Amino acid sequence: MLNYESAYIDYIGRAIDRFIDEKIMYAELRPMLLDKEIPTDDGKRKVDNAGQMKLVTDAVAKKMEQLKAENRLRDFPFGLKIIYCTPRSIPPQMMEREMMECIQLKIDYPDLICGKQEFFSPRL
Repeated sequence: MLNYESAYIDYIGRAIDRFIDEKIMYAELRPMLLDKEIPTDDGKRKVDNAGQMKLVTDAVAKKMEQLKAENRLRDFPFGLKIIYCTPRSIPPQMMEREMMECIQLKIDYPDLICGKQEFFSPRL
């Protein structure tokens, strides 16, 4: 269901609304990023994992602007983070590729991806 661009964007906004309703101040989401791409609504293009992180940051920024306009920033003060998640059962070579992608996403989105890049030391 989330594997389309507009559904993904809507999901993030609704998730934040739910966090606010339940008085959750901070959340860490674990999307399965192994699939690598989701289609755009027209089905003509693909949004890769980096693009999905951009969708998340844009959706969070939009929601924060809405909350600010409503004088409700206090309702969701800390926001959300993404935990890069893949199955543990993948082969070691695939795990290395996933780790490298995770590190790159952490570099590109340091305030979104959880974890510290200096802890990762994959063999190259």
